[in-house]
Amino acid sequence: MRNVLVTICALFSGLSLCAIKCSQQPSAPAPAVVAWLGPDKENISPEAFQRVKNAGFTISYSPYGTKELNTRALDVAASTGLRLLIADDRIEKWLSSNDSNFSVIDTVVTDYSHHPALWGYYLTHKAKINDLNRLAVLKNHIGQKDSTHFVYISIHPNYATPVETGSESYSQYLELFMGTVRPQVLVLENFPITNYSFRGDYFANLEQVRARALRAGIPFWSSALTVGHAVYPHPEPAHLRLQIFSGLAYGAGGVVYFTYSRPNTKEWDYQDALLDKAGATTNTYDDVAKLNTAVKALYNILGNATSTGVYHTPPVPPGCQPLAANLPITFVDGEHILVGFFKDKRKNVYALLVNKDYQYGKKIAVIMSKKITAVNEIATNEQQRPLRMRWDDSAGEKIFTLLFKAGEGKLIQIRE
Repeated sequence: MRNVLVTICALFSGLSLCAIKCSQQPSAPAPAVVAWLGPDKENISPEAFQRVKNAGFTISYSPYGTKELNTRALDVAASTGLRLLIADDRIEKWLSSNDSNFSVIDTVVTDYSHHPALWGYYLTHKAKINDLNRLAVLKNHIGQKDSTHFVYISIHPNYATPVETGSESYSQYLELFMGTVRPQVLVLENFPITNYSFRGDYFANLEQVRARALRAGIPFWSSALTVGHAVYPHPEPAHLRLQIFSGLAYGAGGVVYFTYSRPNTKEWDYQDALLDKAGATTNTYDDVAKLNTAVKALYNILGNATSTGVYHTPPVPPGCQPLAANLPITFVDGEHILVGFFKDKRKNVYALLVNKDYQYGKKIAVIMSKKITAVNEIATNEQQRPLRMRWDDSAGEKIFTLLFKAGEGKLIQIRE
């Protein structure tokens, strides 16, 4: 997660959350926690940006558009330690044209590249196949001019239609995107909870993105929906927990919260987000702030670890893997549990277990491999201490129990 970079390291091939600096990649705040639609142009102030940071965000995005507004926002954000993903109208205009001259783009890079609060340049959200070549050309040119910052281009989820992606299949879309754009970070927006059901292919999408990011040696970011709209309900705390902990269990190196401010448009019937229509904080702001404390605590442990595998208890979602007897955790007596394994350079092994049930809490029994000598639960509250899990060796099996809230994740350290 730190510097949102990936390494293929340790004894297993896996997706890393590590904090490694690489000359081939720019650096960024860690963990990468993005407030989508941060303070708008009427609220560019130290107080507004500090409020974003106080909720645990490290990056803010707002489509200010002009050099004047972007520069003012960067100056103010710098005073709080927050970094910005900037959108400039000149970039959007260049992308929508057939212009092959980069002089305007070079000016954009010159305007922002030396600013300490800059995280990167926004090109597009949920790219389509027909736009990939031009996006790749622009991304590469910006990278040549400024190798210290990111270029942001996100992808569609696997429930997008062929009309939306421009491709006949999602796997083809993902391969073309990766092969053409070669992004610095793979950003997925997938909102699994609707007013009607849970998207059954959500975890398959995380599998696809994790595997493809691993192949490319880059990080991926997951997402969390924080604003009710259209077919999506107002997010309950359990909804947020499920999305955040699931992404982390799959090795996500960052998360994009959509959205921070309430979108100022009648389209999609947007409700309150972390801020309401008047700009005041909502209960969701408090929920996210608490959750980001857990994200930071998990990052402090997993930031130098590599994701070595992800497994599910029955019913196993399509495209996913069940637990196996050769793993540190051999069996979980509980349905709808996700288990992500990690290993750090010191060969410490961790498992992030997630209750995928976002309606009810759960008590589960976890059976460890006979090779395991100790298990510690790592608290997600930075003020708490690790809790040693105990079992009765005379029982012949190494079993302990865990209690989960709906959608909650719990991290354990495993010692052989």
